Amino acid sequence: MAFSNFRLNVVAGVLLLAISMSVAIWGWMGEHGLVTPVVAAVVAILLVAELIWYVERTQRELSSFLSSIAHQDYSVPIPELHKGHA
Repeated sequence: MAFSNFRLNVVAGVLLLAISMSVAIWGWMGEHGLVTPVVAAVVAILLVAELIWYVERTQRELSSFLSSIAHQDYSVPIPELHKGHA
């Protein structure tokens, strides 16, 4: 099921983002130096960018697939990511 894999990836990304933001806030509030919150904030920014890229890529692939069907172009190959797995 592709949708459950998508959902799992998005939930994992959001959880990692929440953890990173929590570490950044914890670092800013405490006496833990400047490196910890800055690194956590950079990681959070990278996680947001990666999550946006992942969701937009999935949406682009679905849109392209539906556009192919709407134009009756059945020559577009559908990638099979998990060949051989049950």
